[in-house]
Amino acid sequence: MMNASHTVDEVNYQSLKNDGWSVFSPLASECLSYFGSGDAKNLNTRYLIVLCGKNEKEKAMILSTAATAEHFATQLQNIHNKLDVNHRFVHISRCVGRKETLESFLRDAREIKNNDSSAKNVEVTETTAISQFKALVADAIESGASDIHWWVDSISGRIALRIDGEMKKEKGLNKVESREMLSAVLQQYAPGFRGYESDSRQINLPIDIEVDVRNPDTGIKVKEGVRLRLNRTGSSDRLGYKATLRIQRRQRKHSDLSSLSYEKSMQEQLKGILNEPYGIFIGTGKVGSGKSTLIKALMEGIPYTKSGLSIEDPIEFDYEHPNIHAIQVDNKDEASTLEALLHASLRQDPDFINVSEIRTPEVAEDVLGHARVGCVMLSTLHTNDSITSFDRLCELGISPKELSNTDLFLGIMSQRLMKNMCSRCSSPVEKHGRTVFIRNKEGCEHCNSGYVDGRIAVAELLVPDEDDARFIENKAWLEWRKYLLSKGFKTQALRALELSTERKVCYNDCADSVPFFKKVDVHLEHYQSPSLEKAAGEEVLNEQA
Repeated sequence: MMNASHTVDEVNYQSLKNDGWSVFSPLASECLSYFGSGDAKNLNTRYLIVLCGKNEKEKAMILSTAATAEHFATQLQNIHNKLDVNHRFVHISRCVGRKETLESFLRDAREIKNNDSSAKNVEVTETTAISQFKALVADAIESGASDIHWWVDSISGRIALRIDGEMKKEKGLNKVESREMLSAVLQQYAPGFRGYESDSRQINLPIDIEVDVRNPDTGIKVKEGVRLRLNRTGSSDRLGYKATLRIQRRQRKHSDLSSLSYEKSMQEQLKGILNEPYGIFIGTGKVGSGKSTLIKALMEGIPYTKSGLSIEDPIEFDYEHPNIHAIQVDNKDEASTLEALLHASLRQDPDFINVSEIRTPEVAEDVLGHARVGCVMLSTLHTNDSITSFDRLCELGISPKELSNTDLFLGIMSQRLMKNMCSRCSSPVEKHGRTVFIRNKEGCEHCNSGYVDGRIAVAELLVPDEDDARFIENKAWLEWRKYLLSKGFKTQALRALELSTERKVCYNDCADSVPFFKKVDVHLEHYQSPSLEKAAGEEVLNEQA
């Protein structure tokens, strides 16, 4: 029911504000249109405003000057009807006030209108910015990029794409465009984000979007689901940010072990891990070396009679295996931190647990503890090679005595990803008593500056046994490496040299990016295996001929 009261009481702006009255924003623009230019001499100027109480759906007030109430009764009645029928106020009153009071409330109405216009403009801008962002992502995908690096500062912005491990295809952005685009992305996908300049939080979250990607075979654009792993850091003092977006194409099937570029014997060793009842497997390497893809391939290979749990920050992949459940880490929730989720993981009775990264003493201790009680644990570390992973675990508080229990370790695998060299135009050179190959920087009709698409893994797999325990317990890492080489352990340096004799990777790239490659002669001195034949390079040359 609607009650109406007509008063002639004099009211003022401050007393009404103190009583909780404010401009009813849905009709603010209409009241301003009646006000027009505000020229009191103009007979069409109407001083009226609609106010509402603290509870917007209970009380409304139509406030006007006496002259407006006298000469424009029809307009007041129309507004009265809108409040009754359209907005369903319980009580509607009409009051007369001084012109100054009306002008104050009309100023409030004008501010509301301006804010509404700004909000609409922001919405349009953000919609445009999101479209631009999606176009940028689509271009990165079509270029074969794995990451988008994005710098934004108070002057300008720029992006660069990481393609086959190298930063390429830089693009400059103007300050406004860059800020609008990145801010729109963060405001849409980062909960509680306040704005570009006012928020300097570190953000690490997955973003799921759909973009139009051109099919290289047909030239037709098709919609494709993409997951971006956004990591953004910044400083509100510098008014600048660095954002990195890892691209994961959700419609592209992720590699299994057989499709990865590992040696056949190494693939068999990795598959054997999936049949073990307990233990630890660790993948190591620098950022972008394929550690996560390796762990994902292992998890997907779990027998269907087993179950798996993946604790990630953030979740990187959608698992196709029906018995794998992925859990998102949330550091703002004490029950959902990596440590808390790992503590509670055994209650779900998993056979395999993937922990995205071992980075704290608590996680390191729990990973070893879970392996002791009957789980296969998989995780990653940031180390240069397999042996130094043991030293890193010591730094995280695990004693050498604990680590010398080699029965726990199913394998430590370290790798680098290297660009595929064009076999048609590469050139032979003599190094280390054998023929290796270097790329032709000019390239040929079959390649781009001596490279062809894709990368190959240069990997080493260390499976320690009881004979290795003494080296671990004494932290004798250098002596251990020599001992392993004498038993036929193929380091990344040796594998890289082997691939360069097979005309698959450039020798110079090996020297630039593979750990300990500059000491490959020392490795060769201690290595006891027939797999690195000196004549390998000559055989490849004969095959090419």
